Amino acid sequence: MIVPQTYKKVVLTEDGTIKTKRFTVSGRKIPLSDIRERTLKQHEKLGLMCVHTDEDYAAMTKEQVYERIAQLNESTNCPETANLDDLKNYLKHVERTRHLWSGQTIQPF
Repeated sequence: MIVPQTYKKVVLTEDGTIKTKRFTVSGRKIPLSDIRERTLKQHEKLGLMCVHTDEDYAAMTKEQVYERIAQLNESTNCPETANLDDLKNYLKHVERTRHLWSGQTIQPF
């Protein structure tokens, strides 16, 4: 909850006198959308947010998919002869539904 705060504002009037006004603010000084946007950029910079498009996954080779799965410490029971599309779908699922319960950071590829 954002508690209303009362502030004093000192204003110079047209005739040159100083006038003090009191006003109450009951909202954020910084819009929530700005806070969320800044936080998202910080998380992306730190590598906490790896947002990849379907085109990024389509461009990956089988070796890159296996490297990324290993990088995420995910075990896959898929043999080396597994279908590349199935591996990519598995990787998409893991990355897009991953929850960071520990303090580990995930490195982007």
